Amino acid sequence: GSDMLRTIALARVNKTLLNQITRLCENLRLDALIFLCGPSELTHVGKIIEHLAKEKPQVLVNCILHSVSGWVRSPGWIETNLGFDSACACLCEVAGNLALSRQALDRDIYHFVACGSKTLTIEVALQIRPTMCFIGEEIRRKRRLLEDIIEEICDTIVVRNCEHDLHAGVIMIADDFF
Repeated sequence: GSDMLRTIALARVNKTLLNQITRLCENLRLDALIFLCGPSELTHVGKIIEHLAKEKPQVLVNCILHSVSGWVRSPGWIETNLGFDSACACLCEVAGNLALSRQALDRDIYHFVACGSKTLTIEVALQIRPTMCFIGEEIRRKRRLLEDIIEEICDTIVVRNCEHDLHAGVIMIADDFF
């Protein structure tokens, strides 16, 4: 179900998207949706849950909270973090699907994916080969300004489009970038 949120935490859940999700559930005859998400995506999933409760009450929606960094805490439950390998596999699948989403969406689109720690971001980048990958430590070492990074991203998009006829991509950002 995460692919329904398009860019996960950056998605804007509006009436159009909710109607698309409803139609998708009908067309695929889905009985349930399961979202694997962190605290920031939970608000978006909540809107989907409310909408489907009214429009398609037979579709069950479940949300599994996860955390690589230990941000998710639930008193009374076993506190466990998503392990590195599990987090890597999950992020590779999501980021890989985003990399392939251009064909499904039929428009030019670049996704910015925040993966978490620099180690996790680098591991995912090695597996999916994103368009670009930014690690905060490297940016600070080179003393790069935000304007320079934005210019590099724009230049890369233009070159990919004009010289290679590529109209989509994934740009990965580690937590230490912010």
